[in-house]
Amino acid sequence: MKKNNDYVRFHANQGALLFVISLAGIIPGIGQLLGLVVFIVAIICIIKAYNGEKWPIPIFAKQAKEFGGWVVKTLKL
Repeated sequence: MKKNNDYVRFHANQGALLFVISLAGIIPGIGQLLGLVVFIVAIICIIKAYNGEKWPIPIFAKQAKEFGGWVVKTLKL
């Protein structure tokens, strides 16, 4: 519950983006494949976070930071 902690914010941003990407799982066919990939990446992220590492999601690290900033501004957190 550390609002201004960079480590917590980093993982919250990535988790929020993974959640939004996982919503594409409702699309038949490609959605299930995407859901599986998101699940695997989420497990890797959980393990890395538990070990105290910052592991940016390949390809989506920049988008996760921007999305997290947008969520904070929109919800005024």
